[in-house]
Amino acid sequence: MEHEELWREFASNGEAKNVGWAKEEYAKLDKICGSAHVWVWRRGAEGEIEVLMQLRSGGLKVWPDHWDISTAGHINVGETMLEAAIREANEEIGLELDSKRLEFIFCDRCVTEWYEEFRYVFIYEMIDDSKFDLNDGEVDELKWVSLSDLKEWAGDPDGRSEKIVPHPPCYFAQLFERLERIGEIKEV
Repeated sequence: MEHEELWREFASNGEAKNVGWAKEEYAKLDKICGSAHVWVWRRGAEGEIEVLMQLRSGGLKVWPDHWDISTAGHINVGETMLEAAIREANEEIGLELDSKRLEFIFCDRCVTEWYEEFRYVFIYEMIDDSKFDLNDGEVDELKWVSLSDLKEWAGDPDGRSEKIVPHPPCYFAQLFERLERIGEIKEV
């Protein structure tokens, strides 16, 4: 039996409240929720930064058949943003994240047609050949994309054969800035 997840409510100043609502009620109640985004990256064969992208399932209501963040999901009542990031990575792609290696890079506030949310964005370096397990029905496929290709996708989300979930330019700018700085650091 599927349990009802209660998304954690946030105040307009970003403070987490210890109450939550069923996700279907957020739009009706004009509540603010939170989500944790994790962009998994690695160094490719030529040393270029590659980012793991997920293809959202065609059966989803929101952005079906679109490429998106490595793993992301809403913060539940009683969870921190870090706990939500770790839970979602495990649920969506079967990846066990080491909390000490998750790097928080920014938070922004986003208003969509479905709800309003604070998005807590992390990056995570993949340092081994962990296997992925797409077990929750939300993800149809995973693939590694070079940072330069991802920049191209983000710069022209409607003009590409690969459909990508849109995010504001400032979202991608902050992500790309951090990954570019990492790319400038040579492996030891």
